[in-house]
Amino acid sequence: MAGVRRKKTQRNKRPNSTAPGRVLKRKAAKVTISNNTIKKNWNKKKTLRENFSSIGLAINSNKAIKIRDVTERMEVDQPANPSKPTTNVVQELEMIASQGSQTTRRHIAPGEVKFLKDLMDSHGENYEAMARDKRNCYQQTAKQLERKCKNLMKAVSDGIIKM
Repeated sequence: MAGVRRKKTQRNKRPNSTAPGRVLKRKAAKVTISNNTIKKNWNKKKTLRENFSSIGLAINSNKAIKIRDVTERMEVDQPANPSKPTTNVVQELEMIASQGSQTTRRHIAPGEVKFLKDLMDSHGENYEAMARDKRNCYQQTAKQLERKCKNLMKAVSDGIIKM
């Protein structure tokens, strides 16, 4: 148990009320925007909500699109798609999204290439037999081996790997 003097000194100390806020501000996550289109149009002096509304994006997708009742869907009095005018940023983002993403091929390790080549030489396209083979030490299933063999053949046809 603490002595009388120690209790008194602990009681009289005033906590520093500004320190926790300062620490939290320092520890606050720095927001990194990876999309160049949004990065160009982002204003650091505005709040997140203000930036999203100026760009033309919705913060809460559930509130942006209202779900109508069944009775409302039956009555067709309004035009089909009343939408807000899109900004340049939204049009640019839609153009980027319509182009689609480029898929990158996974690197296939040389040991795995040799392993799959040996299995394909001995079993052909019989993936069930490959799965039961004693060389399949990682106990990969027939579907896993089939997927890996198809990726290997695609890489060979693209010229990424030479067999």
